[in-house]
Amino acid sequence: MNYEYKHISKLVPRHRVPFFISILLTTVLSPVTMGYDSLMMGNLNALPQYLDYFHIRDDAALLGWMSAAVWVGSILSCFLMQQLSDKLGRKKSIVISVIVGLVGVILQSAAKNIAMFSIGRVIIGFGTQLSVAAAPTLISELALPKHRGFLGGLAFTCFQVGALIASGVTYGTRNITTTWAWRIPSIIQCVPALFSIAALVFIPESPRWLISVGQFDKASEVISIAEGIDIDAGMKRVQEIQVVIEEEKARVSSSPWKEITKGVYNWKRLFIMLTQGLVTELAGSSVGTYYFSLLLNQAGVTDVSTVLQVGIIQSSWCLVIALIACFTLDIVGRKPQALFGTTGMIVSFFILGGLIKKYGNSDNVSGSYGAIACMFLFQGFYNLCWTPMNTLYPPEIWPFKLRSAGVTVFKFFNCGFGLFGTFILPIGMSNLGWKFYMLNAGYDIIFLPIIYFVWVETKGVSLETLDELIGCPVVLDEESLSSVELVQVDGRGKSDKQ
Repeated sequence: MNYEYKHISKLVPRHRVPFFISILLTTVLSPVTMGYDSLMMGNLNALPQYLDYFHIRDDAALLGWMSAAVWVGSILSCFLMQQLSDKLGRKKSIVISVIVGLVGVILQSAAKNIAMFSIGRVIIGFGTQLSVAAAPTLISELALPKHRGFLGGLAFTCFQVGALIASGVTYGTRNITTTWAWRIPSIIQCVPALFSIAALVFIPESPRWLISVGQFDKASEVISIAEGIDIDAGMKRVQEIQVVIEEEKARVSSSPWKEITKGVYNWKRLFIMLTQGLVTELAGSSVGTYYFSLLLNQAGVTDVSTVLQVGIIQSSWCLVIALIACFTLDIVGRKPQALFGTTGMIVSFFILGGLIKKYGNSDNVSGSYGAIACMFLFQGFYNLCWTPMNTLYPPEIWPFKLRSAGVTVFKFFNCGFGLFGTFILPIGMSNLGWKFYMLNAGYDIIFLPIIYFVWVETKGVSLETLDELIGCPVVLDEESLSSVELVQVDGRGKSDKQ
């Protein structure tokens, strides 16, 4: 007997495959925007039209600020992430973030001076991070455990799609002699955001958020489609999830910010967020994005066209590796893949530093190509774990009541370290040369024992039982299930006991 879905929008697909395609269209477009911005700025740093217009060619500090300003907005957005996502829902948070980001792109594209350009980039960072926080949370709460690694990882993997598009666009505008050489790439940054708004009409709200606000009929219909089960089984899942949410409410105070530092298990979660933020932003990733052109110059590659061509190849390489990583995360697991990728990053940076020391200022073409190859290897190992893990792991290890707050904490660490790294990197790379890569590799070694001994494996585990891995058990017994009373809340705030 076919069930007539009456509570969710008619535009939401009723079958699993088109349903998840619609979800992915929205969740991946935010990272596309972020990836586009990252590589666009990296390539603009190689364009004379951009450097000369703002008079920053020989000012490493100002060059760093022009790229790093986006992180200031990202940090400021952390103060609203949890409130928007929990109060308004994941979907409305994405809408707000996209609109804010569009305002920033307009200011950046029309910039007449450094101040206007910087304000635009701050606003872009504010909007982008709001979306990048809400979208992965939405998909983690919709995906089945066996698919969560692929779907959650794919969200930020599309960072590389944006990076590839940015590489192609800036290469195409490189020969324009006016400021349109950098304004056109900036304007095109609007396109993913506009597509994201269009795709939102085809997706539902997170069923777990719907359950938390008493909209059980909607939640059961979303779960029925997402898990490919009938509506009665969907309502049973609603009841199971509600048990967990009620248990969380019993031990979580009204404010998640008061609860997030209570108990050894939550401090463990916070430490994991801290270390993931550190390795994501300060393990060397920005060298291959914002300052890839500086690395190529140190390796002896100075021609603008060649730098941009290498950027296109690099973006394609990173995208392929990140896509492979999305598939293997549900097979190999989060921890083994992170350990393998980080070890490869360390080895690659040690070799890169040695090659730049020996061949950086020489005419040896083979030495320069070897240094570039090592950077490609580094980026490959990085994208094998840290690109997909960026949006996958933080939502996984937090319970529902603390999930938005936990993701916000990760984004705060992530953005704070991103701001520090993006601003400091050009100064360090310019002053330390080859030693910079040696120091970075040595620092990355610290993360290996932390990942091995502290992190938890989340492969194939449901969100409702992940607490057990942290040391905070959740019990789903028949007595608990039978004692839960579902009180339906409609859109006007009225309730109806079921």
